[in-house]
Amino acid sequence: MPQTKKSKQPEKDTPHLPTPFLHRQSSQRVLVTLALTAAIGIQYRLVNMPVADLKETKKFPAHLQSGRDAVSFVDPQTTDGNFAFEFDQPGESRDANMIVDAYFDRAALSSQTLQSLAAIGLQAPSDFAASTYVNESPRHSDCRTKFTVATTKSGVADSAVQFFQSERAQSERSRLVEVMITGYDATVNLVSSGAFVPSGAAQCRINLSVGDWTQRTQGFLTIQFLVRAGSSFRFRWEAPDLIVKGWGVGRGGDPLKLLFFGSHHLDNFSAREIKILPLASRAELSANQGLVARSSRADDPFTISSLKIGKDELVVSADGTGRATENGQVISRTDVLAAITQNPLLALLLTAVNAALIGWARRSFFGGRYHNDS
Repeated sequence: MPQTKKSKQPEKDTPHLPTPFLHRQSSQRVLVTLALTAAIGIQYRLVNMPVADLKETKKFPAHLQSGRDAVSFVDPQTTDGNFAFEFDQPGESRDANMIVDAYFDRAALSSQTLQSLAAIGLQAPSDFAASTYVNESPRHSDCRTKFTVATTKSGVADSAVQFFQSERAQSERSRLVEVMITGYDATVNLVSSGAFVPSGAAQCRINLSVGDWTQRTQGFLTIQFLVRAGSSFRFRWEAPDLIVKGWGVGRGGDPLKLLFFGSHHLDNFSAREIKILPLASRAELSANQGLVARSSRADDPFTISSLKIGKDELVVSADGTGRATENGQVISRTDVLAAITQNPLLALLLTAVNAALIGWARRSFFGGRYHNDS
């Protein structure tokens, strides 16, 4: 009996499995691009790591030249929660008597001062105008002037205090500083006191002016000026002789600490931001000019350790952590990657990692065997 020939079973099609995602050429290119980008970013940051500590910027103490630079402290604070500063030279001090004058672009006498002047027969105006407090005491008289500057919020959101010198001091025994406060209205109290002459009059004699009104008065009378936010004023000191303690021989025009921030010599001054910019109007300034330091946190502002006043410069010392830029460029340190490359083991490891990344990129884009994308 003839054998029945078995029919040949049709071959089943082998299913086509998709290429694993990580083996696809396009995926490899994406991954290698991400890895290279990350490596370049990390190594760039090691070379251009922003400096966090103001001391590491090498920019502080900052020296501001008169007629060229101004320093602004944003959100300034002192010990009393507001912002205040003073100059006080106690009578028992052995330092030289310093004659102090004050000039205001626009100020008014307070109601208390107007009443005090009226009590001695002087009718002063209450208008805001250009005003001065000029000490006309004899140069070698025992006359000492104290002033305090206190502030209250003016309703403006942003507050700042700016210090600058639009000109050099007249001599090595002179100092001057100009102030403009924004966001705060200010009250400036001045009083000059000293010895009496045999006739019973005070040695301190003050020329007081508000606009066109001028009156010569004796010392011992506190004069209070009101200054609105955004209006500038200036203080000028003059010592009678260079050959005295405090200004002595060899000191010349050296910077001196004349201002105390806070009240009653409690020197504690902080600011959220410090800007050292060219002395020019806002319209003339580029956004990328000058040195700008911003504290890392609002609750951890910079500490302003001192503001010294020289004949032709201001010197600002500050401490704290934050981000600093100069002319729009982040101030960075470049020694981190250099330190890595100077260590043989770390340098070898870094070289191997870079070589592996470059080899991977070359195979992904220019060669190598990969499955085709499905």
